[in-house]
Amino acid sequence: MLLKRLISQLGIDPRRVRLEWISTAEGRKFAQVITDFTNEIKELGPHRIKRDVRSEVA
Repeated sequence: MLLKRLISQLGIDPRRVRLEWISTAEGRKFAQVITDFTNEIKELGPHRIKRDVRSEVA
């Protein structure tokens, strides 16, 4: 996917981007995708740039 290659070049982990096609009739699927993606992001932890900004402020 072009977007994942681009964000990777910007120093962002491509696992932080996810694209899913979900119909409005698929409420349960939507909820599950959001839950799964949220858990994946939590496992990755804070983004490196955010950590760098925090250390500069401190």
